[in-house]
This record gives sequence, structure tokens and C-alpha cells, in this order.
Amino acid sequence: MLRKGQERGLSPGPRRRQGRSSAKEGDHSPSSLAGSDAKGGAFARPRPTFIFCPRQAPFQERRRRGKLDWIARFPPVKRKKKETKEKSRPQPRGAYNRKEGQEKRLARKRSLAWLQKVGILDSSAVKPRVPTMNILAPVRRDRVIAELPPCFTKGAALHSRTSFHSKVVGMCQSQRTGTVGFKISKIIVVGDLSVGKTCLINRFCKDTFDKNYKATIGVDFEMERFEVLGVPFSLQLWDTAGQERFKCIASTYYRGAQAIIIVFDLNDVASLGHTRQWLADALKENDPSSAILFLVGTKKDLSSPAQYSLIEREALKVAKEMEAEYWAVSSLTGENVREFFFRVAALTFEGSVMAELERSSARRIGDVVRIHSDERDLYLTEKRRRAKCCQ
Repeated sequence: MLRKGQERGLSPGPRRRQGRSSAKEGDHSPSSLAGSDAKGGAFARPRPTFIFCPRQAPFQERRRRGKLDWIARFPPVKRKKKETKEKSRPQPRGAYNRKEGQEKRLARKRSLAWLQKVGILDSSAVKPRVPTMNILAPVRRDRVIAELPPCFTKGAALHSRTSFHSKVVGMCQSQRTGTVGFKISKIIVVGDLSVGKTCLINRFCKDTFDKNYKATIGVDFEMERFEVLGVPFSLQLWDTAGQERFKCIASTYYRGAQAIIIVFDLNDVASLGHTRQWLADALKENDPSSAILFLVGTKKDLSSPAQYSLIEREALKVAKEMEAEYWAVSSLTGENVREFFFRVAALTFEGSVMAELERSSARRIGDVVRIHSDERDLYLTEKRRRAKCCQ
């Protein structure tokens, strides 16, 4: 009985036309060429070692060889990946020049070390830099107060001292001012309609003067930063409306003022008479013992010398009654405006430091408190004491 391979005429031998299958000539489909391999086993047709005609090769082999030939002729080029831009993230403030700052600090250390090594600079003179954080805006150079500004006239001044209080100077030198440098002192400006309150504030804060009259609606405020005896100090100037219809709105902003500025017109005697009522309204919302009072006459440039001397006498009398300090200024020319606000800042700062000193000298937790009493049961409630008394 013949074997399976012998039926198909696959007897081994070095014949040229070896591997003839039962398929028809010209049929080169994968099923017909590789059918015997699929059914293989021990009697599967051996794979030919050499092929002279490409038609005799299996279909997959020809495809593989064609692909290899194509790859050999045209090698694949590696495509570069598109560079995707990373989304810009918000960087912290100062992160862009962090490297530059490090280089500057390193250069400073090297220069200081070289100066110490040579002997030009003493090591005790080099102070370590302490990092600080500026919460508020920096102080302008023209807002530095090193000495107590003088008063306008000694006849109507809060005190006649020419320098700061010794306790205030000592606390500033020892840097024991507490929270004075971080707090904002409130100053309110009150007075009749069109006496020049807004022009007075704008002349000092913005150094401008607007001839066109614009009535203040409700309230408005400006912020000014000073440096008094090396300590930063902030003033908040509140400009209130003088119209009667806005009086109820403006009065709600009077509360918590460290200083009260009452403004009147030097050319209008009636505005001077109304200052008492403005002071009474302002003191309803503030403590009279802690608030500093200023009586300011504006539009000095419009009054003649004779008229000014007459109204000044009346103003000095009113200032003494109020226990306020009197000033006469001109917003148009800027006369005495800067000196007045520097005086306000200095006296307000002095009052804040003295108040801080009183709070710090008060009794704290841990202080010894002696109680002088003849009763033995100090911790008994009132009900028990009454019961004992009734017995």
C-alpha cells in the first residue's frame, strides 16, 4: 500500500520538477500550495531548500520577500513627533527672576568674603540679611517725618512741645511699637457745603486743584503712607459730603476716627458758626477723650489781610472752646497744606503709640493680684450667701 506522499508523487530525489501537487498547473492559491502542509504531520512535504522559479514559492513567502526588498530599497524614515507646547501655568510672583536673584546673592557673598579676607571690611560690620515681606505700599521719600512738625500758632495748639514724647521716641528706637505700623488710622473731614474739603485733600494727596466745583456724593477717602521715627504709619482720609441730604449717610462713617478735621471758609463767618454742630455730630460716634481735633480755615488766598485778622480772632476763640488746634490754609496755592497734614500724621502717630503703651502696661495673664477681704468663702455663689444670712 502506498503512502500519502507517494500518492502525490513526492518521492525523494534530486529531480528538477520536485514537489508537483495535485493542483492544476497555474493554480497558485495559498490553499492549493500549502494544503499538504496544513494536513502535514509526519508525512508532510519537506520545505524545498532552493527555488529556481518564484511561481513555485508559496504566496506568503513571495509577499515577505517583496516586502523585504521594498524595505531594502526604500528604508523607512523615522518621523519626528510634533512638539506639543505645554500649557503655561501661572507662576508665582518673582519666579521668573529667581535664578538671577540667586546669582546676585552668591556674588554678594563672594565679594564680602574677599573684602573680609583682604582686611578692608570688618566681619562685625556685615549684617545678615533678614527676609522681609512688604504687605503695604512703600513710603514715599517726601512722607518721612523725623521730628515733630511745629504748630500754626501757639495760641491755639494742642501742646507747645517741639519734639515727640520721650516714651514714644524710646519705643520707636527699641522697635516696641506693637501693631501701630500695621494699623490704619482713620481721619474724618467734616464741614459745610463748598468750604473746600475735597480740594484740601486733593492738594495734599494728588498735588492738584480743580477749579470746577463738584459736590461729594456720600463719602470718599484717600490713603497716605508715612514713616514716623522709622516706623511706617498709614492715614485714611475720609472726605464727607456737606449737603444736608447726605448727612445721614456720611454720619455712619464717623465711627472709629482717631482725628477729626472741621473745615470752614475764612470768607464765610456762617460756616465758622456751624463748626460746633459738625463737631457735636462727629463726637456722637467717637470718644471725645481719644479723638484729636483740628479746626481748619480754607481759601486764605481770597481773604484780605483786614478780613483775615478779624475772622482769625473768632476762629481762635472757637478752637479754644473745642480744645482743637487751629490752622489756616490755601488749597489753590498750597500754603500750609503739607505742614498741616504732617502735623496731623505726627500727632495721630504719637497718640497711637501712647495708647499702645497703656495697653501693654496693663495687667496680663500671670500677674499677681492680691484680694483683701475678710470673707472666707470667696467662691460661694450669691444664693448660698443669702441662705447663710437668712439663717
